[in-house]
Amino acid sequence: MSSYRCKSTPEAIHAFLGAVDNQWRNAAFIQCNACKHEKSEACANLLFAIDKDGTPILMPEKDADVIFGRLIDMSECNFIISNFHFTRLYDSWLKEHSNNNHTCPMLQQILHVD
Repeated sequence: MSSYRCKSTPEAIHAFLGAVDNQWRNAAFIQCNACKHEKSEACANLLFAIDKDGTPILMPEKDADVIFGRLIDMSECNFIISNFHFTRLYDSWLKEHSNNNHTCPMLQQILHVD
């Protein structure tokens, strides 16, 4: 884990920590299983929080492992949701904030893909 480089920006980390009150257990866990997009080496499970305006904040599970100094146990998160259900729930927002139909819209938010 020590050679892993976080994908989240400092701003995203700050926003995530604020949204979960510095407690990863206050986040939801997104299980990325079946996906219609091409598999990337950056694909992984995610933690999900909502800011005060209702905007989703996504953080790769591996980033959270590093930031919180432990392996995240999904069963200890607020709730677990599949990537399919998350993308259905935030479909309008993801379409508005994604611009590449070939790359996973959640991955675009994390990696800031144009």
